[in-house]
Amino acid sequence: MSDNRLQEIMTRAVVGRTERTLTWCHKLAASDMKQVLGVRVGRTNVSVKGEEGQPVAELMVDCDLWCADGKRTKVLRTRCRSVQEVPVKLRDNLIGEEGYAIELTGTPRSTGVRVDGDSIYVDFEATVQVEVIALARLCVKAYAPDFAADLTGEEASTYDASASPFGSH
Repeated sequence: MSDNRLQEIMTRAVVGRTERTLTWCHKLAASDMKQVLGVRVGRTNVSVKGEEGQPVAELMVDCDLWCADGKRTKVLRTRCRSVQEVPVKLRDNLIGEEGYAIELTGTPRSTGVRVDGDSIYVDFEATVQVEVIALARLCVKAYAPDFAADLTGEEASTYDASASPFGSH
């Protein structure tokens, strides 16, 4: 009914996956603003590429800061960019070049903001999930179905159960 032999299969598969929280700080000119009243994170773009065998995530975040100088308020718009390596442990059965996929698991958010002299510093964090996809060699158990149970009469007498439908190994 079953066979304990292994069959080798080569297919594109996920050979590594990780989830990381990336943190970074963005600096912009204060433009005479003395206080930040609020931060709104807007449009976000995330991409990944491979550098020296490891995936590198690039995040672009549009951000609005509501600021005050004591007499008036003003909205400062900025685009923040962060490029960080995201280490992924790979299975050792891959063949050929890797491809990468990335997605945000939630919305990037501001974790803090401060005005220091002529600069405003905004701290961010975002959680990303990175997958590495490559041609991989997998070994799976090969099962030979028992066709003889479904055969009757002359068909059953000519059936060779030792012949593998998977070919010779």
